[in-house]
Amino acid sequence: NPNTILDFNLSYSGKTTMEIFNLKGELIDKLNFGNLNAGIYQKEITLDKYSSGVYWVRLTQLNNEKIIESNSIPVTILK
Repeated sequence: NPNTILDFNLSYSGKTTMEIFNLKGELIDKLNFGNLNAGIYQKEITLDKYSSGVYWVRLTQLNNEKIIESNSIPVTILK
């Protein structure tokens, strides 16, 4: 199944983005979730366009164009 559900908890309200990086640190995709309020979320994303491997996913929140929260996790894709 090329889709996966990402669960995340936001401490603040703000413009929320998810960026996907390869192991070289190159940005390969960016998803804009818009303005989200503080709370617990589940977002379904499609990963079928990525090759098998390890990627870094960074979730960032902005308020007035300043970063208020940013977290990164490694993600492994197996096909």
